[in-house]
Amino acid sequence: APAGASAVANAAELTSIPPAVDSITANGGLATQVVMIPLRDGSWFGVSAALHAELEATYPDVDTDATLRQIRTWNITNVSMRKTRAGVLRHINGWFAKDQNNG
Repeated sequence: APAGASAVANAAELTSIPPAVDSITANGGLATQVVMIPLRDGSWFGVSAALHAELEATYPDVDTDATLRQIRTWNITNVSMRKTRAGVLRHINGWFAKDQNNG
């Protein structure tokens, strides 16, 4: 980043953030994406209902919805440390594993 550039999201970027819970629906009105997490390249990773269910089953002592919101907010506010599409699942799993072990 250029000298003096902030690693925190700027105001213009914050206005383009999709809602935490995507309104896209399919098959009986179920949301296809539970939460949207920003990536390093400026695109978004949608946590699917299937991944949400897998996280709940794997980490029963973790509040899945709250943890996904924490991960989303961390990635919104830590622009220079966002993950790539290839690394975002490891990031999510690591966060859940840490919370489960510290719970």
